[in-house]
Amino acid sequence: MKLNYLLCLFMSISFIGKSQFYTKIEIETINQNKFAGAGSFYLDTINQKSYIGIPTGKLSQLGPIDSMTYINDTLKIYQFNSVYFTKISNSGIDSISYLNDVYTIYTKDSAYSSKISNTTITNGINNYNVYYVLDSNQVGGGVSTAKVGDRVTRLKSDISKYGGYGNVFLMGDNTIKACGTGTAGGYGTPDEKRVTIPMRVTVGDEYSRRGNFIEVFGDYQGLYALTDSGEVYAKGENEAGQLGDGTYDNNGLLRKIDFFEQNNIKVKKLICGGRSSSGIRSSLFAITNQGKVYSWGFNNYGQLGVGDNNYRNIPTLVTGLQNKNITNLFIGDSWHNCIAAIDDSNNLYTWGQGDKGTLGLGTLVHHNTPQQVPGIKASEVAISHHYDNYMLIITPDSMLMGAGQNNLGQLGDGTNVNPRTSFVSPVGGFDNVAEIDVSSDEGTSLFINYDRELYMTGSNAHGQMGDGTTQHRTTFQKVNAPFQKMVKKAKMGGIDDRIYTVVLDTNGQLWGCGYNTSGQLGRGHSSNNTSTRSFEKYKGLPRGAKILDFALYGVGDSGGVTVLLEDGRAFSTGWNVDYGAGGTGALNPFDGSIFSGGGLQNNSVFYEVKF
Repeated sequence: MKLNYLLCLFMSISFIGKSQFYTKIEIETINQNKFAGAGSFYLDTINQKSYIGIPTGKLSQLGPIDSMTYINDTLKIYQFNSVYFTKISNSGIDSISYLNDVYTIYTKDSAYSSKISNTTITNGINNYNVYYVLDSNQVGGGVSTAKVGDRVTRLKSDISKYGGYGNVFLMGDNTIKACGTGTAGGYGTPDEKRVTIPMRVTVGDEYSRRGNFIEVFGDYQGLYALTDSGEVYAKGENEAGQLGDGTYDNNGLLRKIDFFEQNNIKVKKLICGGRSSSGIRSSLFAITNQGKVYSWGFNNYGQLGVGDNNYRNIPTLVTGLQNKNITNLFIGDSWHNCIAAIDDSNNLYTWGQGDKGTLGLGTLVHHNTPQQVPGIKASEVAISHHYDNYMLIITPDSMLMGAGQNNLGQLGDGTNVNPRTSFVSPVGGFDNVAEIDVSSDEGTSLFINYDRELYMTGSNAHGQMGDGTTQHRTTFQKVNAPFQKMVKKAKMGGIDDRIYTVVLDTNGQLWGCGYNTSGQLGRGHSSNNTSTRSFEKYKGLPRGAKILDFALYGVGDSGGVTVLLEDGRAFSTGWNVDYGAGGTGALNPFDGSIFSGGGLQNNSVFYEVKF
C-alpha cells in the first residue's frame, strides 16, 4: 500500500541516558515513499514500518528544532521560538506505526501508557495535523488533536492605519489564510466571493516557490507576502499596478512578482502602504539584500521616488538611493504619501508629499526623488497616514523629534505652531525613547520608553489617551494606567478624530481606550462614553490566556483588533458586519457556510477566529 505522508518531528533534542524528548508531531501531505530525516527519523511506507533513532551528532548540535519540511527533494530544518510547545519530561516516543490508514504513537513510559500508548491518530482536514504530547503534570495532559493548519504563527504586519477590508494569517503549516471582502479577489476567493471564516489563500504558482512565507500583509483590497528566499507575492486590486506583474488587471490568485527572480534579486524587506481616496491604490517598496530600493504602484505625489508622478506596474529601481545601503523604509498612507528611508549610517532621506512640512526639509515642496535631511540622523520613523501629515523620528541616541502638521500639539513641542517644516524636539527632551506610533489623522502621538512606559500627546477627541478626558495635549504626558512599566507594544487605529489606542503588556494582557462604535475595545458594548476614555482590559479571552501579538484591521471608523495567543489560536473583536473581516463567522445564527454572510454582526468582546 502506498502511503503519501511525510512525518516531521518538532524536537527539543536533549539526552538523559538514551532517551529522546519530542514536543510535537506534524503530518504533511507529499508524494514520497521514503523519508530519512538526517538520521533521526525514518518512515518506510512500502513495509508500513517506522523507526525513531537517536539523532546524529550533527543534528543535535543545531539545538532546539521546531520543524522540518521536505519539499522538492530538499530537507529544510527550521528553528523558531519554541515557547508554544510543552516538552515531555523523562519520556520518549518509542515508535510510530501505520496500519489501515491509522497512525499509532507508542511510548515506553508507563506514566503515559493510559494517555498515549495505543492512541490512534487519524488524518484531518487538508491532511495537516499537529499532536501535542503534554507533560504528565499538565492538567488535561495527553494527545491534543489540534491541526497544524489551524494554528497561527504570525498575524499580518502593520502597513497602514487603514487595516483593510479583511484579515490575513500565516499558519503553522506555512500556508496563508484570509477572510473578508471578495472584491478584486483581495481577501476572498479567486472568483471574488467574500469569506467570513478564514480559508487557505490559493497560490497561483505554488510549485515554483523556493522559500517559506515569513511575513504577510493586507491593505484595503490586496494581500502581499514575503518568503525567506526573498520572493514577493501579491494578489487582489491592481488599479495602480501594485501587484507588480506588468499589468493593471486584478488577480485573485497569490502570485509571485517575477521581476525579482528574473533579475536574480532577493528582497529582504517588503513595505506596503495604504490606499488612495477611492481606497484601491497602494504603493509598495522592496529593500534588497544589497541595500537597494525598488518601488511600484501608486505615485500621485512622487512617493515612488523615481523622478515623476506616474504609476509603475513593475518594480523600478530608486536610483537616488542606489549607493546608500538602505536598511529600513517607512511609508505613510498612499492618499497623501510621505516616505522616509534610513541608511546604514542612520542618514535620513525623505520624499513624496511636502506641502505639510512633513519631509523636514524646511520647505513646503513635494519631491519625487529622495532628499537627504541635513543634520538629522534617525533609527526609527513613524508617519501619519491621512490629511494632517507629520513625522516622528527616534535618533540613534534615543531622542525624539518631529516635523510637519502640529495643529493639535502632536509634535509635543508645547505649541500649536503649524506646520513645522524642520525637525523639532518635544518639551521634556526624552532621551530613552524605544518605540513610536502616530495616528492616521487628527494628530495623536505616542512613544514607549526603555522603562516600558507609555507617553502620549496631541488629539484626544475620543479619550484615546486614556486620561478620562477629551482634552488635547501639546506636550507628551505619561499615561495613567496599570500597565505602566510593562508596555510591550502600543498602536493606534481609526481615522479622522475617531481614534482608539491598544496596548499589550509584558504579562500578555491587552488594554484599550478611545473610539468604540464597532466594539473594537472589547468592552461588551459598542458605545462611546466616559468609561471608554480610560484604559481597561479586553474581554472574551479564555481564562489564563496570554497574548503574543495583536494586529489592527478595518476601514474608517469601523475598527477591529485581532490577537495571537501563545497556543497559536487567534481571537478578534470589533468590525465583522458586511465582509466578515473578523473571521469569527456568523455568530447569531452561524449558518456554517464560509462563503455566506447571513447573521454577521460586529463583536464587542473577543471571539475565536474559526479556521
